[in-house]
Amino acid sequence: MTSRAARVRTSVLLGALLLAACSPGPSTGARERTIQVNGQPVPVSSLREAVTGLCAALERLPTDPMAARDAFYALSHDRLHTIAAAVQEVDRAVAASLLQSKAVVEEDLARFPFPASLAADLDRLTAATRAALGALSIRTEPC
Repeated sequence: MTSRAARVRTSVLLGALLLAACSPGPSTGARERTIQVNGQPVPVSSLREAVTGLCAALERLPTDPMAARDAFYALSHDRLHTIAAAVQEVDRAVAASLLQSKAVVEEDLARFPFPASLAADLDRLTAATRAALGALSIRTEPC
């Protein structure tokens, strides 16, 4: 009768393994892609949020300039620094272009009323951000 007991234990073990494999817990395939920035893992989705913020700023600028400013600072500003740090390791010219474009937008947003050039400057910053993310092999969606 030992073989029957062994079959039961094997069946229970296999059932437990199948249940564990089908559980909704974290799996290696579902992990979010990260990149290393200054020795720290950064989720790619967080970096993409910089573009989301720039698109939101561009969308809100015509009707609510202050909401555009808020979108830039809330969603994009800090992430742009992180993107620049990451891309500097790959392409210094792309990093410099990103930082220069960001500085222009920051200067625009420091003045009130905002200059008429702000929309074009945000467009240039969006393009520079997409180029930097592209250099990091991170794709973004259009606005």
